[in-house]
Amino acid sequence: FSSDKVKPIELYEEANLGTQILSNIRRAQFKEPTAIQRFTIPCIRQQDDIMACAQTGSGKTVRFL
Repeated sequence: FSSDKVKPIELYEEANLGTQILSNIRRAQFKEPTAIQRFTIPCIRQQDDIMACAQTGSGKTVRFL
């Protein structure tokens, strides 16, 4: 990732996901974004294409919700 194009998030609240999505994140007991979510959520919000690789259980699927 180019740091001038994508600013990673440190908290879900920084991603402007909306109150319903944030509520569901809290209900699922996710406390902070995983490493892959920190970069890919901002990419999705910017409607950028993503190609990512990460370990099983790292939160790849959750970022699409």
